[in-house]
Amino acid sequence: MSWNELPEDVQELAVRVLTEKQQHVWRLELGGCSERRISLMLKISRGSVRDHLDAAHRKLWMNGVTQSLDGEWRVNDDEPEAA
Repeated sequence: MSWNELPEDVQELAVRVLTEKQQHVWRLELGGCSERRISLMLKISRGSVRDHLDAAHRKLWMNGVTQSLDGEWRVNDDEPEAA
């Protein structure tokens, strides 16, 4: 899946909550690039790539973005369940 194939609401949320670097790294991951390839392309360490992706995934999840088992990304509009 590429950035352009993401639902518009997921794209808008990602632009709003992710840093530019997190967006860039996540877009490359969405396009099928491995962590190693991303690190070579951006001339950063693989650890930095992992850190950017971890932060991006965490921010997306905290803002209701989930990925289904079939790989589709979506914004979950459900109210969180009370504990």
